[in-house]
Amino acid sequence: MEIIISQSYDQMSRAAATLVARLVNSKPNAVLGLATGSTPLGMYRELARMHKDEGLDFSQVATFNLDEYVGLTKDHPQSYHYFMHENLFKYINIPPQNVYIPSGTTDNYVDAWFVGFTPSLVTGVWLGHDRPRPEGKGFTGGAAAAPIWGAFMTKALAARLGGEFVQPEGVLTLAIDPETGLPARTGCPKVQDEFFVSGTEPAELCPLHGGEPLQPPPAPLELQVERLAEPMTEPVP
Repeated sequence: MEIIISQSYDQMSRAAATLVARLVNSKPNAVLGLATGSTPLGMYRELARMHKDEGLDFSQVATFNLDEYVGLTKDHPQSYHYFMHENLFKYINIPPQNVYIPSGTTDNYVDAWFVGFTPSLVTGVWLGHDRPRPEGKGFTGGAAAAPIWGAFMTKALAARLGGEFVQPEGVLTLAIDPETGLPARTGCPKVQDEFFVSGTEPAELCPLHGGEPLQPPPAPLELQVERLAEPMTEPVP
């Protein structure tokens, strides 16, 4: 974990917003985890300014919040939905369908479901009644449906190989610096793999650290397509 020490709240807010902006600029379809409360307000104001004055584009970004008050609707002034809309979302161009915040209301526990998968099998479990009726607090996907899913998958996969997830054609793995979201150099203190659809990967190298590119840049999409289309020179044994 890297700790950045700032001299003031405004400086901290600008630094945080700059990190978010770098990520969004390098990866337009970035996924952001957002928080409520007073601490991130300065960052949200700076992101709104960047969108207005510098054209920071949130049109492909998705956001997730983890909390909501039980019983509050989205438009309630005390709800986290309302907080995020009033302090950030209404000032930027993020599509409403890309905003994910838990619902504070429930379906009165009339049904529960759980879906999961392996490389070879997808399974969904739904529990409920033809004529909906409440099952009581605790009748949730994790508590009621997930154990059934787990028991089924254990038996279903016992006689077959689970396998590994195969990376689709046209998807690249690129070593990036997590601080900037850009391709890493040999001097980057931290490196992680990130996945990109071929042609959407950032071209600019990490500007914060020195050294050579950690890995050669991927071939252009057109060249990759040509390589896939080349005939085999040797027969398959």
